[in-house]
Amino acid sequence: MNLEKKDIVEFAGAVAIIASLVFVGVQLRQSQNIAVAEGYATIFSNQFEVGNSIKEHVNIWRRGTSGGELTEDESAIFAILVNQVNESKVMGYVYMGAIEDYEAAEFQVKEFAAFLYQNPGARKVWDNRESSLIKYRTLLSDDGTYNSSWTNRVHARLVILDREQPAFAKKPFVDW
Repeated sequence: MNLEKKDIVEFAGAVAIIASLVFVGVQLRQSQNIAVAEGYATIFSNQFEVGNSIKEHVNIWRRGTSGGELTEDESAIFAILVNQVNESKVMGYVYMGAIEDYEAAEFQVKEFAAFLYQNPGARKVWDNRESSLIKYRTLLSDDGTYNSSWTNRVHARLVILDREQPAFAKKPFVDW
């Protein structure tokens, strides 16, 4: 009879351990889902803010994206707007890569490259900024080199678009 009680207690202990491991697993999954949702919320919030910035300077944005003439002050504002769009897409790219949704990460690259392809003024500003950043970061690096996955992937996609010259709408769809 003592043996039976011991077996029952051991069995109950094993069940309790298994139940606690299942509970920890459920908690980890829930925490991961919450973190993913918070990441998406941050991306959407950032895109909303970029859209508001563009809305505040819509005339500069329209002239700038088409490559039209801008004053020195307008050029500075336009460069900031292009950088905000870039950073928004970089954030999405990095986040999607972090959660291992590589297809969604690559979509960020494709979407931004298509935007630059359609908007020569934005492309010029982005190219100049990225070139300057790479030179600056190369100077700061310990081994004298710097490599940006984002910049390289966008440039590679632009090469494809330049070669294929796909037809896009005359008025680009911009969702940010």
